[in-house]
Amino acid sequence: MELLISTVVAFLVTALALPFTIILAKRFGLIDDPKLRPHPAHTQHRVVPRAGGLAIYFGILTAALIFLPMEKHLLGIILGITILIITGIIDDKVLNFNPYARLALVFLAAGVAVGSGIGISFITNPLAGLQNLPLWLSDSVIRLDGIIIPFDFLGPHKLILLADLFALFWIVTLTQVINWSKGVDGQMPGFTRFFSF
Repeated sequence: MELLISTVVAFLVTALALPFTIILAKRFGLIDDPKLRPHPAHTQHRVVPRAGGLAIYFGILTAALIFLPMEKHLLGIILGITILIITGIIDDKVLNFNPYARLALVFLAAGVAVGSGIGISFITNPLAGLQNLPLWLSDSVIRLDGIIIPFDFLGPHKLILLADLFALFWIVTLTQVINWSKGVDGQMPGFTRFFSF
């Protein structure tokens, strides 16, 4: 029941924030003019506001702050998403935003999330059950948490090398795939809404 309520809260906050997002987008020049940025996948022929992800951000953020306990993992996710939304707004505003700078900011956002303790400690082995495999490939999962490097920086921490590197790679890769697929109007916010569930 709590999942349904949190989803409704996120939806309502997003819906209520959308008109204000449109006003802010127009005021700060976060608009898409097909005459200035022609793209074959664009379906609109008039100037439309961008930064729709800002409304979705407020919806997800509000639901997370209300329904989830505030701990280091959630804080890392919120900070990472905040970096991504700022990157998206800069990308919407700057006509030729440097793709390497954008990628560096995506790595920073993913690094903040992974640095908060989010990692992928194992992956399901798609080859499990096949004959004549090496022993390390015959298990049903591939463990990524074997190399742990403890360190002290503002308190005790540990780097789980393969798990953290894989999580960083996975977050950056999926973020870039979604970013590259946003050629069709409304596609990226649709993906974002779907994946937020």
